[in-house]
Amino acid sequence: MTIEKSPFYHAWEDQHEAERYQIHAREIYAHYRSYQMCSRSGHVDYGKWLIASMLAVHGGAIYAISGLKNSVLPQQIPGLITGASWNLAGMVLILFAGFFAWINFQAAERLYDRWSNPAMLYRSDQFPKDEERTDIINAMLVLAASLGLLSMYAFIASAVTVVQTLRA
Repeated sequence: MTIEKSPFYHAWEDQHEAERYQIHAREIYAHYRSYQMCSRSGHVDYGKWLIASMLAVHGGAIYAISGLKNSVLPQQIPGLITGASWNLAGMVLILFAGFFAWINFQAAERLYDRWSNPAMLYRSDQFPKDEERTDIINAMLVLAASLGLLSMYAFIASAVTVVQTLRA
């Protein structure tokens, strides 16, 4: 027969164990709170950087392609349009990637907010339990990364298309 411990540390028979457990809980709580703050600031910084960089790359490519239209043969114009279209698709993809990255960091911040329960500092039964059936954080991470890679693919496809058009 086992005797269950009270969830309140002050009611434990072995106060040394209760004190160790409480110190451990305080450290875990602080860890979750710091991760929550990092997630909160990360979603803004990462999203801005990702979107700005890739939009600049694709926008610059479209600008460069449009500057070529007066210096190519008429039969080369469709190739330039195709190259510009790849960059336009890349812009759409990177906007979606930024959106999914933002959702990823928001979900992580919410998770750490749920996990950083101050009651864990005085109750042993208040440690976080991950009970969600779906993993929105990793799903959004994979989506954001995949769309970012597809955006880069669109940039490469555009460059190849324009170079082949200019060689023709």
